[in-house]
Amino acid sequence: MTARGCLWQRVACSIVISAGMVLAAPAVWAQEDEQVVPLAPIDVTARYPLTPAEPKKLSKPAYPETARRREEQGTVHLTVKVLADGTVGEVSVKKSSGSTPLDDAAVAEAKGWQFVPGRRGPKNVDSWVEVPIRFQLSDLP
Repeated sequence: MTARGCLWQRVACSIVISAGMVLAAPAVWAQEDEQVVPLAPIDVTARYPLTPAEPKKLSKPAYPETARRREEQGTVHLTVKVLADGTVGEVSVKKSSGSTPLDDAAVAEAKGWQFVPGRRGPKNVDSWVEVPIRFQLSDLP
């Protein structure tokens, strides 16, 4: 259908310009005796994205004397629940260092950490973070 065809047939047309060509397409309009009934809006919602918690005050655990004497080293991966007020709620060992004294020292220290809490939009929320703690012996004082 051409733009001229729309005018000749007295059909409302929309003109579309595509790749340098002018195309005409019939537009959909209600007749004078037809009533258009408005419908309620369609609500589309999604959760705000999570802004993760960030460290505010993370102290290092003391190297346990028993682990030092046994020359135990390793990395413990902690899973920490940060509450909406920035304090620590729960701490668990996700991956052990292989040494119970090192793991226990890491968990005990993490319970006193402070965070900037996670957020969903304008609201502080509980969230989880993973924190690796590496225990290693060195010759340095």
